[in-house]
Amino acid sequence: KRTQGGEYRYTLHEGVNKFCNLGFTLYLFYNKIPDGENIYKSLKCTIIDGDKISGSLFIRSRQDNDRFFYGGMTRMPKKMLSAKQIPQHQRANYPVLCDEKGSICMPSFPANDGYDGRNSKNKIIVAYRGDQA
Repeated sequence: KRTQGGEYRYTLHEGVNKFCNLGFTLYLFYNKIPDGENIYKSLKCTIIDGDKISGSLFIRSRQDNDRFFYGGMTRMPKKMLSAKQIPQHQRANYPVLCDEKGSICMPSFPANDGYDGRNSKNKIIVAYRGDQA
């Protein structure tokens, strides 16, 4: 049975961003993860270049015209979620990370070309955890 997702948009703040109504938690850290937080072993992280961000970061629901560009290829969110075997109940509300210019990535997937922050001095670390249904 497919779960239908609704439209949403939420501004993110540093630290833990819990969205109980949507069934996931996002962790957002600037430059380094605070002591005591061990998210690398249990979560997939996306590292974004903070110098490329325009305005504030927010998440929104997926839209029909969403496309992601990384590794020199265009990718569709539906196929990305399916290929990574994200559980069906989490796909309907899976977030898209955006700034004022547009979409950057889906958490736990690579950032769009030009936003990759692995070699940047100003890193933004985003980690996603789907809560149990």
